Amino acid sequence: MGGKRRPKKDIMDREWSSLGQLATYFNNSGEEKVKDYDGLSVTTTKHVYTLSAGQLFRQNKRKNNS
Repeated sequence: MGGKRRPKKDIMDREWSSLGQLATYFNNSGEEKVKDYDGLSVTTTKHVYTLSAGQLFRQNKRKNNS
């Protein structure tokens, strides 16, 4: 009997208690590479993540033109 695999839950739909938890998730999963974590935001090679009142926000990382 082949069991059905649950689809992977998008990180934006998960509940995060802290950005440290998110940074640890990225480091363990390899889904995105954490470039910086300062307690207020997690910056990866793709996005900048912030957390406010339990809500995770994601912005596309701006390209540095200099």
